Amino acid sequence: MSKYDKSMKDSLNYFFDVNNMLNYKYKIVDIGELKFSDIVGNEAYGLYSLLPIIDREKREEEKETYLRQCTKVIKDAPIDIDKKEKSHLEPNFWQA
Repeated sequence: MSKYDKSMKDSLNYFFDVNNMLNYKYKIVDIGELKFSDIVGNEAYGLYSLLPIIDREKREEEKETYLRQCTKVIKDAPIDIDKKEKSHLEPNFWQA
């Protein structure tokens, strides 16, 4: 668990009538806790667009150096430039 307070709910509950309701629970993930090395080196190219906001500790420590490192990794990823540009816009893009 994160030391940062999460004020977001972890469920959705909709009730329209007895036959129409939705109860959905999900886990909230603090992506600032993910480490740079958890994504880079694992061919998780679909998550590369998140690199600038993960690894809170390293990001706060290294600042601009960390952002330059993220930029280089994203730029050098062995995937087509069109795929890089669209990866953060389309859900499930990387599953195809």
